[in-house]
Amino acid sequence: MLKSMYLGTSIAISWAWGTSLILGMEIARTKGIETFAIWATANCLTLAIFGLLYKKGYLTSLVLDQKIVRIFTNLIQIFCLIIQLKILNETFQNFFDPITSYLITAAFGIGLEIWMYRKGLAASIFSDLFQGIGTLIVLVIMVGITFYNFEPGEITHSNWSGISWGIWSACILLSGIITDIQHWQRAEVNGKGYAFECAAVFFAIYLTLVFLLSRYDFDYILNFLLLLAVIGVTTSTIDSIAVALHRDFGRKIGTLIGLGICLSFGLLVQLSVLEIWSFFGIVRVGLAIYILYWCYNYKNETLKRAAYSSI
Repeated sequence: MLKSMYLGTSIAISWAWGTSLILGMEIARTKGIETFAIWATANCLTLAIFGLLYKKGYLTSLVLDQKIVRIFTNLIQIFCLIIQLKILNETFQNFFDPITSYLITAAFGIGLEIWMYRKGLAASIFSDLFQGIGTLIVLVIMVGITFYNFEPGEITHSNWSGISWGIWSACILLSGIITDIQHWQRAEVNGKGYAFECAAVFFAIYLTLVFLLSRYDFDYILNFLLLLAVIGVTTSTIDSIAVALHRDFGRKIGTLIGLGICLSFGLLVQLSVLEIWSFFGIVRVGLAIYILYWCYNYKNETLKRAAYSSI
């Protein structure tokens, strides 16, 4: 069980991205509590569902070797890396000018890419333990400060537009993990364990803290603590992406791709994180449907061959 909890922490914090923290609070504030509930529930369920499908053999890593899947899963890793860097950069801008923020963000990315080049998946999973626990501790401190020192804002309720967005985002999230190499790698490490179930619980606790914080305006101290939390969730995903790019490109080429993105992500500075996330959401849903279809056919063919061989 300890192994499942250890790996589950890595899965949850890698799945967190910067979007679940920054956009999670924005969703609760602007789209309403009902939309947040749909989005948060999908975030947690997708972890448990993916783990169950993999353990039951409904998903096989062989699908990742299909040419079309390799192309799009790696494109998704690249888009994921861009999002983490943009969120980290935007959060640094609460304290530094744009150029300094960009340079600090690039330095974080480059440092993690080089570290993962040297140490690989085991180091990524190990570091996630500290990034995950550290992020939770910071969020708990923030909740404590807001509870005792600030008045909460009114709870926003969702209209139909917000709820429909929540349903679409749930589709993106439920399909997103299936297209994410990071979690296929962790599923292989997990085997028949319960790491994904542990990750779902960890993530539910994390998103509860995110919702509680969404009801408050932040002062300088809270923004500084938020920066620490953002560093925790984004760097855990960045180092996981670095290792994911090693799978198909090898360590050298995968690292070079990652380094190139860390230096050039500013070219997409005009696009918002939500725009990038929503656009690639369409790609993720389509690819997830294809992966599920391929794995379903593969499982059926395997069963047929087993039946024929036993005759």
